[in-house]
Amino acid sequence: MPSIIQKCLALLALLLLLLPGLLVALSLWPSGSVFFSQMRIGYQERAFRLYKFRTMRGTLECPGPALARCPNA
Repeated sequence: MPSIIQKCLALLALLLLLLPGLLVALSLWPSGSVFFSQMRIGYQERAFRLYKFRTMRGTLECPGPALARCPNA
């Protein structure tokens, strides 16, 4: 019977082998890159860039401020 250490090492090896393939597949997706960035306002009104993982198509969000009316709503 395999030990716990062998199972953990097998899971780690599986993740290490699948992660690059997943990133390549997502980068070939028609929407563009896997990550995108947004400018945000933080503490004491300092602007900073936030990098996010793209999980939705880019056409689903409204352009402009978040509190503006969306034509799809």
